[in-house]
Amino acid sequence: VRGEPAGPCAHKNGQYYDLKCWWHSSSEWKVNCSVTCGNEFIRYDYPAYAAEPVDGTSYPAACGTAGLPTGALVVDDVPTDVPAPSVPAGCAKPAAAGVFDMQFATDSAGLEASKIDLHQIGGGFGGHFYWGHSRLSYAEGGKLAITGTWTFSAAQNRWGRLLVHLPDHHAHTQQAAYKIDTGTGTFSQTRYINQKRRANNWVSIGVYQFTGAPRVQLSTETDDGTGDDDVAYDAVAFQPLAGKPKHVVAVLGDSYTSGEGAGNYFTESNIAHGTSGWNACRRSKDAWGRRIVLPGTTEALGTKADRWDSDVELGFVACSGARTYNVWNDSFAGSEQAFREGQFNEQKQVRSGVLTADTTLVMLTVGGNDGAAFSLAMMDCGNITNCANDANFLPKYKALADTMIGNAETVLRDIAAKAPNAQIVLMGYPELLSRTVKCTGSWYYDMTEVAALATLVGYVNGKERTMADTLRAGGIRAEFADPVSAFVGHGGCDTPEWINKIVIGPNGDGDFHASDPVAQACL
Repeated sequence: VRGEPAGPCAHKNGQYYDLKCWWHSSSEWKVNCSVTCGNEFIRYDYPAYAAEPVDGTSYPAACGTAGLPTGALVVDDVPTDVPAPSVPAGCAKPAAAGVFDMQFATDSAGLEASKIDLHQIGGGFGGHFYWGHSRLSYAEGGKLAITGTWTFSAAQNRWGRLLVHLPDHHAHTQQAAYKIDTGTGTFSQTRYINQKRRANNWVSIGVYQFTGAPRVQLSTETDDGTGDDDVAYDAVAFQPLAGKPKHVVAVLGDSYTSGEGAGNYFTESNIAHGTSGWNACRRSKDAWGRRIVLPGTTEALGTKADRWDSDVELGFVACSGARTYNVWNDSFAGSEQAFREGQFNEQKQVRSGVLTADTTLVMLTVGGNDGAAFSLAMMDCGNITNCANDANFLPKYKALADTMIGNAETVLRDIAAKAPNAQIVLMGYPELLSRTVKCTGSWYYDMTEVAALATLVGYVNGKERTMADTLRAGGIRAEFADPVSAFVGHGGCDTPEWINKIVIGPNGDGDFHASDPVAQACL
């Protein structure tokens, strides 16, 4: 072990100490071994028990270029000629388009203490990847940080998409910060990815105009590092593009944009209820931001993005329950996430890296969760007292809405600063319940209360429209879209119904369960 002090036996392998040590004498340190000593239990000691099972395939490797766009260049975490222990016959990796290396933080003595937290394992792309544990930058003086860098060999003077491969295990961090060098020699872009996909798949970290050899860097240091979450280092790919995609789209916001209730959620956004790894952002593959067909196209945006269409790039970071402070551009602070709802341990949306000067369109809904305005209004109206007869009901919630509008304006200004060339479309909120039909799901609301709730929705939408108009007059490309008219006849209890009524949970691994550490009763 180069640079390390001699081990207790001072054994050398050639000129270097290798820390190898054999103890040749009997040793006793417990006087009551029959009580306190551990004894082995050989489970597969045939024939007394059972034969050892044959080799399994719990985490099969990802083979070849499956899932990659045509013509993609790949840099893996090990050279092509390094054999992998768990790759089936005929599974060949593409030719290496660059190299991967790691840098290890040192302790006060200059020793690379961080190496103790480097692990390698079978699985992932080509049957091998590395991983370490997430750390705060100031934890242990930063001495346990590991940084991996993928460097492409050839200069790319063109537009391209970067993709990272996430393995199906030992990838847990919700804040993997991939830093990107577009060929300038500096890591000028950062894209945060939730690695907990539980599947071998390729994930885009954005499209960029390159002027040299691309580099991608990832560290075990994260804003939420606790030493518990695994940070995986697998493969990186580069997809050459003929030019800048026509549509570089970011989708931000709360549950109305994440697709809450639509089902078909991305795994990492609907997982681990009642644990420290809980995430209920509930981003649906059927969310409207993915289902929308943009002008000049004939397919849904999500469909085109999923097949790495050269004319589309989509960054989807909306989160169910998000407040404005979960979206806007200030530093991630764990104290804000104490209750965990709204963004869980994912990076704040404006800071996530989906917004750049190349972004062409930003779509979002935001504000309705501030002060729990809509949910508290629904609770007030669902009580025995008729909220429509309460003279304080609408003034109370309109005042909350007025505060929310200022916060939403901050969000839109932050978006414009990060994506100065993008068209921003702020979508309003639909009315929740049918104005004409009652059903079990609206049992506790009479029609006067439904009308009062609709009045609140209209007030919020009107304020958001005025705010967007004011921003546009000031030079920010902001528009407001009001969905109310489109939802007439499709509220809760209508047929067909486009808004969920009260739904008894749990519905999915990320949904509220009785064991969750929440402070209030929850339907």
